[in-house]
Amino acid sequence: MKKYWFPKSPNVNVKLTLSKAVNEISAWGTIAYAIQPLVDEFELKADRAIEFGCEYGYSTAVLANTFKSVVAVDLFTGDKHSGRRQNFKSETAKALSDFNNITLIQGDCLKHVVAMDEYDFAHVDIVHDYQPTYDAGDMLLNAGVPCVVFHDTISFPEVLKAVTDLAKKHDCNFYEFPYSHGLGILMKK
Repeated sequence: MKKYWFPKSPNVNVKLTLSKAVNEISAWGTIAYAIQPLVDEFELKADRAIEFGCEYGYSTAVLANTFKSVVAVDLFTGDKHSGRRQNFKSETAKALSDFNNITLIQGDCLKHVVAMDEYDFAHVDIVHDYQPTYDAGDMLLNAGVPCVVFHDTISFPEVLKAVTDLAKKHDCNFYEFPYSHGLGILMKK
């Protein structure tokens, strides 16, 4: 059963990307101020985070404020929901060049191997269809990631359904931050 979660004390001192345009248009919006409180309130380790789908790097920058190391896996060509584009990896790397704790990997996240207990936190924001979202979350939870968050649980019913099904399968606590298109939070019990 889903419960709403709100940070007790939002962190408004978050360093964002070097791209003003990216910072202004990101659908992640106020989620930026909730990540550090989420980690603190749930007493999560903040060593390594992985992100499936980083696009232009807004969420990646936010994670880099909290975690010692962030790995972001993306095709860097967009998708049917965000629009298809030419390879924009170099643009993303430039926007994130102030951060020395980010590794960008160009590739299909569903083919990326995640070792058991390698990450403390994961963010999934890929094509907003049920099966890819479910498969990414299932892989991360099977690998022992204690907290997996999913963007767009409000905007895309298929994402919400995948997260709901994953919560049941993996016996996770399911929280939702109901702003900026929704952030589904699955926490291992």
